[in-house]
Amino acid sequence: MSAGDRTAGHTAPRPAVGGVDVFVSYTGADEGWATWVAEVLEAAGQVVRIQAWDSPAGENFVVWISEQMEAAARTVAVCSPAYFVSHWCTQEWSGALAGRKLTPLRVADCAIPAVLGTIGYRDLHGVDEPTARRRLLEAVGVAAPARVSAGFPGGVPGQALPRSYLAVEALAGSGDAGVAGEGGFESERIIEADPDG
Repeated sequence: MSAGDRTAGHTAPRPAVGGVDVFVSYTGADEGWATWVAEVLEAAGQVVRIQAWDSPAGENFVVWISEQMEAAARTVAVCSPAYFVSHWCTQEWSGALAGRKLTPLRVADCAIPAVLGTIGYRDLHGVDEPTARRRLLEAVGVAAPARVSAGFPGGVPGQALPRSYLAVEALAGSGDAGVAGEGGFESERIIEADPDG
């Protein structure tokens, strides 16, 4: 598993009835990603708060964000280079980290601050939308990660494989059984070798 696809090691508690599942922390440069994250989570039944949609006009947004983060079971940080240079976003992610309620999601290739290096995060960038959606839902605990290995990694050195064995043939997009690979799921088909040679 790549460092950019580490699974978050904690599960946030469910909110009380009428509570908020997720607060989305982001900077204005990443509003497109933030609203996509909120839309996906709401479609999955989560109660989400995001400044772009929910912060009332005329209200102190710093107080509003603080209240939403306190009410939320977890804060999802939409991480990018712009996010990590924002003073306000730093306040948000550090507050969520202190409360053990932070789930970082990288939407661009960027360094994660050292203080966040010990918690899991997910990469949503550089993959197709279904893969990004799956990673997001797994990261917040709405979907369980597929528990599929790439197969037996070892063998006996110097021992030839028997003539009758199972081989794996990669068939991109074939729709056969899925296997976890670098950057997501790839298709594979198991075929049996001809025992006569």
